[in-house]
Amino acid sequence: MTTRIAHYLKKFEQYTIILLSVGIALAILLSFFDVLWTVSLEILNPPFLLIPSNELLELLGSFLIILVGLELLETIRHYLEEGHIKPEILLVVALIAVSRKVIILDVKHSDPLMIMGVAVLIIALTLSYYLFKKIQN
Repeated sequence: MTTRIAHYLKKFEQYTIILLSVGIALAILLSFFDVLWTVSLEILNPPFLLIPSNELLELLGSFLIILVGLELLETIRHYLEEGHIKPEILLVVALIAVSRKVIILDVKHSDPLMIMGVAVLIIALTLSYYLFKKIQN
């Protein structure tokens, strides 16, 4: 009975992961087309071939969101193949997400404690990634 339940739970987990993968892939695809659409509109509007700085920051944030999605897909792919999640990939996803936050952060209207917290988070993630790589080698 226990092995039967474990079998069904494993199947449920696999189907859930497949559905998550499809959902993330769809979100990445839609985000990619949104970025292409936004860039084409900004380039074609006068002044031609120029993107205002506020729009450029939003575009960079969108690019980084797409990268986070791609890294999450890589994490799911690795989990399906190996049966476990690589901490290295999670650290990269976290670094990209925090980088995105830094890029779109409005420093003039942000709480100094929040800015300090983001800085500490960046240092902690970078140090964790460095130590993880150092231990691996």
